[in-house]
Amino acid sequence: MKLVYLFNKAKTLALGAVTAFGLVGFAQAEADLNERYQAADVVALVKIVHVRGLVNTAMSMPGMMAVEAYNYHAAVTHNWKGTRDNATVAFMVSLSDCTQRLQEEQEYVVLSQANKQDQQQSYSCDSLVPKERAESLMANLDALNSTQIAHQLTHR
Repeated sequence: MKLVYLFNKAKTLALGAVTAFGLVGFAQAEADLNERYQAADVVALVKIVHVRGLVNTAMSMPGMMAVEAYNYHAAVTHNWKGTRDNATVAFMVSLSDCTQRLQEEQEYVVLSQANKQDQQQSYSCDSLVPKERAESLMANLDALNSTQIAHQLTHR
């Protein structure tokens, strides 16, 4: 009997620890998204219409081009920040930041910032999420955007 009690107590403590860790993880993810949203100049769901590699001529050799980044042109299908629906945006991604190459005709949630040359740039793969894996991200961006708009309206 005492063994069953100890087992149930341990199971309850373990479940509580997992639940607490999940809540901490969720809170951290929400704070992280808020920070990334605030730091971004553009946050949008886009459809890639053109991809161009940026070639590093110094690293290239005859018969071999060294691509160091990709430039993307995309149609905005939903805007959360910094642009408008149906606009066209251009952004780049350095291969040192993310080796994932986005595919033409595919949709992605993109968070980007202006770089030193005043071009939009995404600095991690976490800022380039395929639409099919972005359902919860888009819902969180909708909620975050609504909160930001409400905050702006009340502080005018």
